[in-house]
Amino acid sequence: MPFDALTAPIFADREIETCFGSTAIAGEMVRVEVALAEVQAELGLISESAADAIRKAGEGWSCADNVIEHSVASAGVPVPEFVRQFRKAVGSEYAGWVHFGATSQDIIDTAFSLAYQKAFGLLTARLNALIDALEKKASSHAETVMLARTRGQLATPITLGLRIAQWAQPLVALEADQHHIASRAFKVQFGGASGSRSSVGVHGQQLAARLAERLGLENAAPWHTDRSSIRELSGWLERLIAALAKIGADISLSSRGEIAELSAGPGGGSSAMPHKSNPVVAEFLQSIALLATSLMAGLSASAVHGEERDGRTWPLEWHLMPQLFSAAGAALRHAQVLMNDFRPDAAAMRERVMAMPETLVEAATSVIAGEIGHEAATRAVKDALAGGAPFLETLRQRHPAADWGAFDSLSHYIDPAKSVANAIFAVRTKRGMERREG
Repeated sequence: MPFDALTAPIFADREIETCFGSTAIAGEMVRVEVALAEVQAELGLISESAADAIRKAGEGWSCADNVIEHSVASAGVPVPEFVRQFRKAVGSEYAGWVHFGATSQDIIDTAFSLAYQKAFGLLTARLNALIDALEKKASSHAETVMLARTRGQLATPITLGLRIAQWAQPLVALEADQHHIASRAFKVQFGGASGSRSSVGVHGQQLAARLAERLGLENAAPWHTDRSSIRELSGWLERLIAALAKIGADISLSSRGEIAELSAGPGGGSSAMPHKSNPVVAEFLQSIALLATSLMAGLSASAVHGEERDGRTWPLEWHLMPQLFSAAGAALRHAQVLMNDFRPDAAAMRERVMAMPETLVEAATSVIAGEIGHEAATRAVKDALAGGAPFLETLRQRHPAADWGAFDSLSHYIDPAKSVANAIFAVRTKRGMERREG
């Protein structure tokens, strides 16, 4: 994918993009062809000498972009000209054993499986690090009180630690799903011309199993027209981007001038309004989510393959999946920037809570209920609210014997918020312990 200075800083990730592009995919195709020859030699389908020649040729050979371009332009796939050139590198004596029994889709799908696997590993390492950062932030702000917002309106007090934990919650689920995705999406493709493996007779199943093992992929029956694994993988990527966009949206809202409770990441200046510091990194996350929506629409359309092979929809995966991976990498990078430069204003958060005593009705009711029961306490709070005077002062005067200590410390809100936040991360901790014990 060519670098675009206008959009790449928002939507692209160069490290992820090294896994894709014609040069990277061609390299994976060489790897697949070499592994195929080695396995076929083990099974006695080709000679060891042929496999050695193919292996040696693959070690020092790379396919030029113009070869890939010519092949796709003429055949719709990169393999025919790629194979013709690779056979030249192998030499005439063993050239005929290159690509033996395989079809173009076998090579391309397996090559992309390898590229997806590599890119996915980069993403999950970043995801794990981001969740670690969120867990630390949540812990450090376990008692930082703030007002929740529901449907855009002020609700009841919570803690910043809980909000951060809620940011992490879908990410923890994605982290848990990564092993399932790996087992479903990174698999070998070997079906031969029409998906029946007839080219290698009774050896098809064993060949595929050994090829998968040699390449570090999952074994699978031919899946030429079953693109459900690609849909699962793309769905995981889209879920990741959506979860990160939620962080960006919340930070954008909390950094508004009339709220000013939270800022994160470097601020962007305005050419006309020097007083502004725009939440550009938080906005990037939201822009990426919009891009992901359009990419997912294309991938959904490309999932319907006719008969035993479909040359219309299949190439869309080559175009859209790398973009989705790159966008997910960019989103994780931006989210980490926000966590590295996370600046909450705890005093402003608490001041807003105390300036809105009506948001503390729940706690006030609980305090009085300890003295007169819940039903009577509910009526007493309603009466105090309707009286016109500051209702908390009214309640304190009418119920001086009530235990107002928990109310003043806001523990009515802090303690439950801590419990929920801890529960979110406890799932991750438990899972990690189970894997280590297993």
